[in-house]
Amino acid sequence: MKNRILSNSDGILSVDYIFALVLAMGFMIILFSLSMTLTMVDIVQYMTFSSARVYAVAYTSEQESIELAKNKFIDLYTHPAVSPMFEKSKWFVVGEPKIGDRSDRYPPNSGSENKHTFYGVSVGFNAKMLDIKIPFYGSTNTRDDGQGFVSEVHSFLGREPSLGDCINFTSKRLQWLYEAYNHPRLRNSLNEYKLIADNGC
Repeated sequence: MKNRILSNSDGILSVDYIFALVLAMGFMIILFSLSMTLTMVDIVQYMTFSSARVYAVAYTSEQESIELAKNKFIDLYTHPAVSPMFEKSKWFVVGEPKIGDRSDRYPPNSGSENKHTFYGVSVGFNAKMLDIKIPFYGSTNTRDDGQGFVSEVHSFLGREPSLGDCINFTSKRLQWLYEAYNHPRLRNSLNEYKLIADNGC
């Protein structure tokens, strides 16, 4: 009787099927999480791009451009089409947008001039959806600091001079010419220099 039980192979396919089903489901979860993460990265990148586009336009001051860009980012962040992914599911976390000069994050190479390349919008992105544990596969997060899948999303479009920048440059133009050429006639003309703001500003 005991030998019959040991030699009986009925139901072995069911065990193989259950084992294969768990592996297949785990693989599907990984693919779904990865595809959702790539989709949300593309959405967040558009949010930074749209905000950087607002920041790049010249207004009366740079601070006004920053405020308008921040409002644009908030409008996109709170849009009903994407806000549930951030607020309700908590699968993805987006940090506070950093708007303006990001050259401190990406300093120029030694000996090269700063061409004002890194002006735009940067935001932190945390894909908590990728931090999962799957049977037979284990955990996708092997970091010890607990940060998980964290990255930054950037859009650098530069910045046009504002009205304040233009007027400030025009008012100091003669002083800079005198410092560059050290001509006495320019020095005598500094007190008589009148600022004329034409349509260039």
